[in-house]
Amino acid sequence: MSFIPTPNCARAVVQFTFGALAYSNVFHFTKADYTELEMSQLAVAVDNAAGDVFRTHLVASISYVSTTCYDIRSLNGPVVVNSASAGVGGQTGSAAPINEAIVVTLRTNSRGRSGRGRVYLAGFNDDALTNNAWSEATRTAAQDFITALRTNAQAVGWTHVIRSIQQDGVHLTTAVTRIVTAFDVRSLVVGTQRRRLDRG
Repeated sequence: MSFIPTPNCARAVVQFTFGALAYSNVFHFTKADYTELEMSQLAVAVDNAAGDVFRTHLVASISYVSTTCYDIRSLNGPVVVNSASAGVGGQTGSAAPINEAIVVTLRTNSRGRSGRGRVYLAGFNDDALTNNAWSEATRTAAQDFITALRTNAQAVGWTHVIRSIQQDGVHLTTAVTRIVTAFDVRSLVVGTQRRRLDRG
């Protein structure tokens, strides 16, 4: 698919490893007429949330690697990386497979599927799973991460958004963003990201 520009938007890719397997979570933020310096500040904000907050809930066999922020206003926009808070997870025990995730639903003021987003968070202790459902502590860990992510980004002037590249099944020439107004973990039942196992 050809590149689709997104006005005022930056993409933050939070990267993890589990042995030889790599996986990531992707978030989008907007700020009017932002500079590369401001994009670097966003990378620091997301890195802090991933490394200083979320990493403490992950098992030691999972590593948080870095946050890479992309200027997606244009095809050749700058890229910045921050890995100041990189390191291994803070919990002992065996990791659940990385395709098994807790799902965070992102909500906007728009209705329909295009008005919602999902984040699949992995890297938790296998003991947190019982009868195909995560523990309440895992829900809290996911909520802590998204809260820190949003709070840190907002503190440096960025707004957390959902990015859409199609509307009613039609691909857009310019992507649309919608402000995330709320988020929740609707269910503790395990969500699956099969393609994570295909990326060894």
